[in-house]
Amino acid sequence: RVLRAAARGIYGGDFRFEPGTAYRPCADEQGEHAVIISSGRGVYEAIEARRILGLQSVQTDVVDMPSLDDRYLSELLQGDRLIMFAEQNNGFLWKAARERHNVWNSTARVVARNTLDAEGRRQFIHSATYEQLLEHHGLSARQLAETVLAQLGAE
Repeated sequence: RVLRAAARGIYGGDFRFEPGTAYRPCADEQGEHAVIISSGRGVYEAIEARRILGLQSVQTDVVDMPSLDDRYLSELLQGDRLIMFAEQNNGFLWKAARERHNVWNSTARVVARNTLDAEGRRQFIHSATYEQLLEHHGLSARQLAETVLAQLGAE
């Protein structure tokens, strides 16, 4: 898990967490090009990546999924948007999505960024600043935006 940095609240004080429920912190509109799924501190990076992508007219939705929401994930996988799992951990959501849903036969395009190594193995996360760890694992807002742009360009 990547270390946390100080952050402002995303939800109001009356927010109630429901296990197995996904949330859309930028629910003002639904991104037609891509969806970035994250949780915890990673949601802040996803929101910033959404802002960066918006500057290039790439409409992106952010989904905060603190625990797996099978129903919502199933709906996403039936669409044709790019879905990025951006997790500051060992890829729990990505692994669960692969095990519970037939992601390879969905119409959606799916990509994952997490702290696993190239062979999908857990690795020791060395001491560094939050920003350095994000950069090292390809999880900074800039890198998430670059990955989305590269994947959309591959269409």
